Amino acid sequence: QDIHCYIVIEDGRTYTAISRIPDHLGWDMQGLVPLGTVISWLFAVPENGAKNGFGLTGGVLNYTAEVYYPDTGEKASLEFQFKGMDVFDYLKADVKITGSVPMIPQGAKIKVEDNFQEFSRAGPGFISARSDNKFSVEGTDKVVPFTVEQSIHWNECSGEMDETRGTMRLSSSRNFI
Repeated sequence: QDIHCYIVIEDGRTYTAISRIPDHLGWDMQGLVPLGTVISWLFAVPENGAKNGFGLTGGVLNYTAEVYYPDTGEKASLEFQFKGMDVFDYLKADVKITGSVPMIPQGAKIKVEDNFQEFSRAGPGFISARSDNKFSVEGTDKVVPFTVEQSIHWNECSGEMDETRGTMRLSSSRNFI
């Protein structure tokens, strides 16, 4: 019900947690790996003169991720509506999570491999990404592949995004779930 993020801006580290999750959902929610992706994109360390997501959007954007688990047929949707910074310099957002995710045994932890995601410019104020990944359930031989389709929309000023920077690459490593 409450999502909390902590960001170490200097090196692009982000931490995302959800509090007040009903017990019957808690373990399974680990499989919703993309939950922290938008925060990572917003506060990634830019390279070669590029801007990170916050630099492009000012923290006012809509983010959607569709997560497909092909082995189980399950699908989950994440929708974030970021409203920018409040008077206390907190980034505010409304978050909606729907769908279903694969079951993870109570007490089990998952491991997610390091990965890269490429966000491509699809139009003014619109970028998208598609990626394939997997997680393993520690202590078992269970491996769960998943596909993520993401879109980010914001009101972009004309001429704001340099056309030569049509693709942004997000590196995700040392994922602790």
